[in-house]
Amino acid sequence: MQHRCLLCFLLLIAATPWLRAQAADPTEPMDEYGDRFATKMLSVGLGVSGGVTMSLDPPTNWKVKPVLGWNAGLHASYPLTPIVKAGLNLGIENRGTKYHWYNDSRLWEIRHVNYFTINPGFMFDALYLGMNIGLPMGGSRVWQTSPEDRERTIEVDTDADSLVVMFEPRLGAVIPLMDEEVGWLGLTVMAGYNLSNLSDNNDFLPVEYRSQERSTATPSFMLGVTWQFGIPGTEKTPIAATGGTE
Repeated sequence: MQHRCLLCFLLLIAATPWLRAQAADPTEPMDEYGDRFATKMLSVGLGVSGGVTMSLDPPTNWKVKPVLGWNAGLHASYPLTPIVKAGLNLGIENRGTKYHWYNDSRLWEIRHVNYFTINPGFMFDALYLGMNIGLPMGGSRVWQTSPEDRERTIEVDTDADSLVVMFEPRLGAVIPLMDEEVGWLGLTVMAGYNLSNLSDNNDFLPVEYRSQERSTATPSFMLGVTWQFGIPGTEKTPIAATGGTE
């Protein structure tokens, strides 16, 4: 009996959209976007996110730890259908990794790289799938060779250190938190794995890398927010009615 009741309940939920469509006035335009506001328009705004990045393949006698990564820039999106939305983000991103000696975390080195990022993608309802392309702009090398030594930092040159263009598939979610006529606010959750190393120059990395074939790809996980203003006049219009009663 309980199983039958549960089955009936699930069937009722599944049938609700069809019942509403049947009850709707066939002479009225059908708005597939429901009560959405800015999310059914071309929207442009700003986004910022922060999280962690790290290498997964340290050289012998070294271990790795995550470092803070961040991204900020211009965000734009446009609904192609009620379910699918196209997006494009342009921004600045900082990512890297930290290495420390296997038995003494006080001996460490950090590498950071700055990128100008071009991030096209698609949102399938809340699910996001995209490609983060990063053009290297420089970075920094920070290290401490002994507990008594002071921290040292030098700037990284894009050409001299052979920094590599980043190609990073990203999977995540963009969850609208607020949708008003003026704009919409969304929570972003992104995970990515770049397919390229930080650098082709072994001198950019700890000295042990010079004699070992290791990957310096830096997977990332970031949380953020996006605020996008709806552009008036670009909203999706209801589908015209195709029939009616005499």
